Formats: sequence, C-alpha cells, structure tokens
Amino acid sequence: SEAAGVTRCEGKIQSVDTDPQSGNLTRLSLDTGITIEGDVFIDCTGFRGLLIGEHLGVGYEDWSHWLAADRAIAIQTQSTEAPKPYTIATAHKAGWQWRIPLQSRVGNGIVYSSRYLSDEDALATLKQNLDGEMLTEPRYLKFKTGRREKAWHKNCIAVGLASGFLEPLESTSIHLVTTALIRLMKLFPFSGDHQLLAEQYNRETQKEMETIRDFIILHYNLTKRTDSDFWEHYRTMEIPEPLAHRMAIFASNGYVWPDDVALFRVDSWVQVMMGQGLMPAQHHGASRMLPTDSLKQQLSAFKQSVNNALGQLPAHADFIARYCPASEQVK
Repeated sequence: SEAAGVTRCEGKIQSVDTDPQSGNLTRLSLDTGITIEGDVFIDCTGFRGLLIGEHLGVGYEDWSHWLAADRAIAIQTQSTEAPKPYTIATAHKAGWQWRIPLQSRVGNGIVYSSRYLSDEDALATLKQNLDGEMLTEPRYLKFKTGRREKAWHKNCIAVGLASGFLEPLESTSIHLVTTALIRLMKLFPFSGDHQLLAEQYNRETQKEMETIRDFIILHYNLTKRTDSDFWEHYRTMEIPEPLAHRMAIFASNGYVWPDDVALFRVDSWVQVMMGQGLMPAQHHGASRMLPTDSLKQQLSAFKQSVNNALGQLPAHADFIARYCPASEQVK
C-alpha cells in the first residue's frame, strides 16, 4: 500500500478531536507531534476500542453468559513428529485445548473460563498435555466475547477486535477482518452521506457475528458432560432463539439450511449436531425413492472413489516440503 501512495505514520494517539455539531471525528494527534485529519476513520485499536468506544461512546454487547470462556494461555513447543494435516481441539473440565502442528514447531494453547478455572490450574492442565519441549514462556490472554453495539458510528468504522470478539473455537477472527473490509469497500461513503450505508453495514455485521456466535454455542450446548460446573452451565443454559429454532427443526425433521452469512455450510451444521448426538426423529421422504440396495451401491462406489484418490496423495509433510516450505525456522 505504501508503494501505491499510502502514508504510514507511527505513534501513540494522545488526543482525539470531534466536530462539535456533528460529533464526527476530525483529527488525531500523535505523541510524535503529527496530526492526522480525515473524513473517515477506521478503528483497529483492539479490545480497547479507542475511537469507537472511548471517544464515541458506542457500547459493547457482552455475550459471556452464552460463551463463558474469557482467558487463554499459548505456548510454542518443539515438534516431536511429522505434522498432522489438522488442528486438534480437546475438551477439558473448564474449556478446551488446541494443538496446531506447524513446520518448525507446534502451537499449543488452552481456552478456559476464569469463573471455573484459575490461571494456575489452567497452565498446569496445558503443560500436562504438551508433547515437546517448551520453546516459549506461557503467554496469557484475556478477552470478553461479544460485539460492539454499532460497528459503524458517525464517521468511524471498527474493524477486528475493536468491533467484537468470538472465542477461537472456530478461528474466525481473520475471516471477520476480511469480511469487514470487503463490506466497507462495498458500502464506502464516497458521497459523504453515510447514515444509510452505516445502518446497512451494522445490520450485516450484527447478523454475521450472531450467526458465528450461535454456531460456537452449538458445540458447547449439545454436550452430555456433567463432570464439572462449566459443562453443567452449558448443558442447562438458555440459548439464543435462532439457534433453538434451528436445533428443534433438525431434531424433529432433519431439516437444515445454510446460514445467512454463508460461512458455515449445511454440512458444517449437520456434522456438529449429529456429531454431538442430536439425531433427527424423522427425515425427508425423498430419501425413500431410491431402493436400499441401489443406495448402498452408490455409497460404496463413492467411498471407493474417495479411497482411490487418497491413495494417490502425498503425505502432508511431503506436500508442504514441495509446495510451501518455510523460508526459515521460526523460533
């Protein structure tokens, strides 16, 4: 972007000026003495929400009653085996743990609720499940799941953590930044009049955040675990109405539909619901049109074609080494 003419100014924001009549942001003053004036400001100041929250007063909708996790600890460890082509997420008594195999190391972490597990016990749980030698000291993270009541207010658009956060069970943070930027490009206020554009932007952002929220809640709520207060909370809590509606229809008739934001497809919803034990009592009558023997033959042929394709693929480590090897070992 700098090559295209964008000017980068580094520094900490010391003061923010607003127009006394419109309330729009007008100027940022940095500790380097630089002042930045603009017509539109994008707030990327993280959880703090320096512009959208502290200066424009846009509130934060707290979803911690639905998603209790509010802490994470991350540790990098030495690889002890060839990398697997997937991330492992393992539930524990007050949250879950991730293991992400990389080319030169393994990313590990634990996500948990401070209401049900102390930092010390969380770290002990994480360390008990590490395979390789620790390469980094534990990194502690705090967060509050929820969303900004308005992602676009006045002439300020919050992007990333400033607009909200969903715990990383589905690793949606980078996706949400990308969709926010695409949405902003589509709705950018070239004419200067942004009220209707802001309203549409906020509607789309809210729907996207709430859909992802419900998909994550689904993982927790369907649990049958009763071995801790954490899981009892999720098993017995009241869930958002759109999610309750989706689960009820699937349980009674096996009907499922794609979400409005097209992030989690039909297969994703089915896999979580059935994988967690929510089985439909009935199914669509069209499935009876194909004789059972023909159905078995088609499924068998499909399985065989998948196995044939898999047999020709290289090992995951070999594929990485050929197509995308790391330029250097990251420490």
